[in-house]
Amino acid sequence: MLLFVSHFLMVAIERKAKRTDSSIEYSQASSSSPSEKSKKKAKTSSRSSRGDEWSEAGTSNDYSDSDSSSTDSDADEDEDYSLCGRSKVGLALDENIDSACALACARIKISRKQIFKCQFGNLFSLVFLSSILLVSMYVQYVIGSFIAPLISLDEYAEKLDVEGEGNLFVRWRNSPLRGAKPVMTLPGETHGDLACSERQWSWEEDVIDDIGKYRRKMTFLMMFPIGSGHFVGIVTLSLWVCTAVAQLRAWGGFLLLAFLPEFLTEEAVAAIEESHKAGGAMMDFSRHRAKICIVLVGIGRGMLIVDVAYNGVLFLAMSDNLKDFILNSVALAFVFELPQLLYKAFAMTTLMDDLQTIRSHFEDKRVRLKVPNFLVYALGPFCMMIGAVVFILGYRKLWLLGNELELDVYEALCNVSKHWTENIEID
Repeated sequence: MLLFVSHFLMVAIERKAKRTDSSIEYSQASSSSPSEKSKKKAKTSSRSSRGDEWSEAGTSNDYSDSDSSSTDSDADEDEDYSLCGRSKVGLALDENIDSACALACARIKISRKQIFKCQFGNLFSLVFLSSILLVSMYVQYVIGSFIAPLISLDEYAEKLDVEGEGNLFVRWRNSPLRGAKPVMTLPGETHGDLACSERQWSWEEDVIDDIGKYRRKMTFLMMFPIGSGHFVGIVTLSLWVCTAVAQLRAWGGFLLLAFLPEFLTEEAVAAIEESHKAGGAMMDFSRHRAKICIVLVGIGRGMLIVDVAYNGVLFLAMSDNLKDFILNSVALAFVFELPQLLYKAFAMTTLMDDLQTIRSHFEDKRVRLKVPNFLVYALGPFCMMIGAVVFILGYRKLWLLGNELELDVYEALCNVSKHWTENIEID
């Protein structure tokens, strides 16, 4: 609720400042000297007199900069910034399998009586894109719901209290055949001592070295003592949450296609008439099957984004060495890129060219939708709330794993107490 109120106040203040600037510009324009007004009037009359000659030659005559600015200022004054009002927002058509499937569903023409008389190419394209869409969703679901939780299990906790044996790390350290085995060439030294002091070439030494680097202490901003693994984990989790929030905001932009073309502004309708392909595509979204496709794809993709974000942050939090933080974060990034990857790999060239052309017109500054204000105000706080919840859940796992590695694993392996080792200052 606090995020929603703060976001609402920020948007209201920003738009109020915009309205103030536009009113100042309007007052300055209205207070111009009579000589300037006469010059502008003469200039306008000369332009209009030459307009007929240019139109006969086939040249476009466009002097609508001042008119468009005045129209925009008037439109801003007429906008209602309350929750029940509407705001102008832009369109974003990403080049991925979701947008391609929605566009194919909107362009195909099928009726009940002529279901077999539609163009075979459009029908085949729709079936093919729908198959790729289902494959991308299935792969994301498998990775997010099965693979990530499976490989992010806490394997150390399973060895802390084994029935009949107790703590396996203490058992290894006290075993006369393993950690407590004396070194013949170094009297008074054991293999456990060599592994903990990085003087041995073995698998145990490699694992202990990774845990030691994870628990190594440093001073953050020369004031706050923090473990290296804890610090790197916080940075990695933050970057992953930002990636998930960016995906959620792009998902919200995709859902705006359901408002086409009923919520287009008059200026947007005039702008899209310049392109027959873009205008036809926007008008095709008025079909009910196109809106149903957008809603269904949006619901499925939104649930997958949240699922991958949650299981991904747990997977990153369970990384037990510093190298895995970087490698795991890079490995998880491709899960969100599957819709773009499959689209670029399997979509037909003609469809890719059409989508790219339509996207360029969708990104025109004049093409705007007037959507309800509560949707505009709620998108930002909703994404921030999801990101905050995901980060808190991941940080909890990160904190528990850090304490477990330091107190229950490393101290048992090396017979040390909790103390600061090497201090590293990070400015």
